[in-house]
Amino acid sequence: MPELRNSLSLIIKDPTKYLTAMLWFAAAAFIFAVSPEVHFAQTEREKTEKEKAEARQKEEAKKKEIAVVEAGVKDVDDKEAAAKEAAAKEAASRDAGSRGPAKIGAPPSETATRPADKLLKTSKLRVGEKFSYTLSFGPSENAGVADIGITSSGKIEGRDALELRANIKTVELISAAFIKLDETRTTYLDAATGLPLFSGRVDRTGPLPVSTSSSFFKEAAVDHDLLSLIYAIRNAGGSGSFTVREGGAVHSVMAQNAGTIRSWTPLGVFETVIVRIESDLFASRGITDLAIHFSADDRMIPVVIRCRTDRGQFRAVLSTITEPAVEPAATPTPVPTPTPVRSPTPAPVTYIPNQPLLTELGFELGENLEFRVFYGGRPAGRVRLNAERRDMIDKVDTLILRAAVAGVEPGNPGLRMGDTAVAHVDPDTLATRKFESKFDSLFPALNQSVLFDSLTGKATFGSETVDIPLGTHSMVSLLYAMRSFNLKPSKDAGNPVNDTRVAVFWENRAYVFTLRPSAPEVITINGEKVAAQLISFQTGVPALDSLQIKVWIAAQSRVPLRFLAGQYQADITVNPKALE
Repeated sequence: MPELRNSLSLIIKDPTKYLTAMLWFAAAAFIFAVSPEVHFAQTEREKTEKEKAEARQKEEAKKKEIAVVEAGVKDVDDKEAAAKEAAAKEAASRDAGSRGPAKIGAPPSETATRPADKLLKTSKLRVGEKFSYTLSFGPSENAGVADIGITSSGKIEGRDALELRANIKTVELISAAFIKLDETRTTYLDAATGLPLFSGRVDRTGPLPVSTSSSFFKEAAVDHDLLSLIYAIRNAGGSGSFTVREGGAVHSVMAQNAGTIRSWTPLGVFETVIVRIESDLFASRGITDLAIHFSADDRMIPVVIRCRTDRGQFRAVLSTITEPAVEPAATPTPVPTPTPVRSPTPAPVTYIPNQPLLTELGFELGENLEFRVFYGGRPAGRVRLNAERRDMIDKVDTLILRAAVAGVEPGNPGLRMGDTAVAHVDPDTLATRKFESKFDSLFPALNQSVLFDSLTGKATFGSETVDIPLGTHSMVSLLYAMRSFNLKPSKDAGNPVNDTRVAVFWENRAYVFTLRPSAPEVITINGEKVAAQLISFQTGVPALDSLQIKVWIAAQSRVPLRFLAGQYQADITVNPKALE
């Protein structure tokens, strides 16, 4: 991952540029029409025959321009008023342009005197901002969650870039009855164009996560993707025309201001601007009446997103705003005190470590589970699983998961004090970013350190680099992630449609592990009978499959109760009844 910086800005298109130019042209044409001091022809004695022909052509062209202007003006007074209004708008536009973000295609002189960090402050893009939403679908108020934000800035292939990320996931009931959504999108924006340098998507709605990506490092993008489109509309003030590439096809998108409305959210009441979005991209998918309610201020925060589908009304309502930290100016200068404006938006806050995890992950930060390990029925030692902490590591919000040997019995063949495996993962998806492990006897293949690059889809260990799917897990992150998977057993054992397939890195490559859930059963642990669900693993790794790996999780809480691999068995040490 490149070194991150905050001194960037996204240079955006100005949808008023064309309109302003037309107003200026109309004013100029009107001046030519009413001013007696302007002449387009000279006398025949002062020009050659060729010059006279050119003069006549120019005069005819100007007459056509004058006619176009005069067609919409009734009399001279109206003409003068129109000219003054057009000139005023043009002056205001030039003045606003001198203060606002630079435009695509602007001469170098327009940006050369303005540093990148100043451009970032004047745009609507701020590194560290994140908007979270609750989803409603038809009559269901809590249908899922979503978020979108700018997670980092830095250089990629020598280009300044911003990292955008969005997640959306519907709850299980809505997924079964109406629509299933579970995906993560990541876009790296070119700060010079506002268009993608890289777009990645992980779709988890099927039995196997599907990763797709597009790279524009060699051939520059000319169209937006869905993430960059949202920010382009924000920065364009909620109106304009755009093109977006989705599913290999290019679609035109029109955004239009449709008035104002007060929007109610858990954060309070926002005064918002309704922006209607029209495109065959949405119409072809049965999505109609798509609109975004942006806050009616210079931030233009997406407060409400709504649309209709053939299955019902969909709404995403702003529930949380995470603000970036405010850095003090190096040389502060006095400025006029602005008029206070009430806003439900919370004050910017710095990063706070150990924030709670998403409830749908199925475990809490700080969870500490200890297991008694047996080999061939004899005590061998103890192993501990710990959701250790959540912190900013390498300027990225990171969850640390740890598996470690907590005790050994004399003569056991596999466990050694100091054996440990640590995974640095995404706190929301649990996809691994870094994995370090040391198991000298039990799993020698895990004595390694692996870096996972979500941008390039590569894993690096030692001097080797291999391709991996986006969202690839380590063995440690898989033990936690499986608790949020769809683990309903298939009705037909001969057609296991509910098997879950997930990419997992093992030794020197990524394998597709298959998790097959069984119906809940009653097992005995520590002398207590408890309802548990068996999950069988098929890894595609001969050495692992020979161990016939199985995990039993509590039927209700999904806490792992028992692990079985070959002659090793690990049972949780606490009373399993307390976990139900």
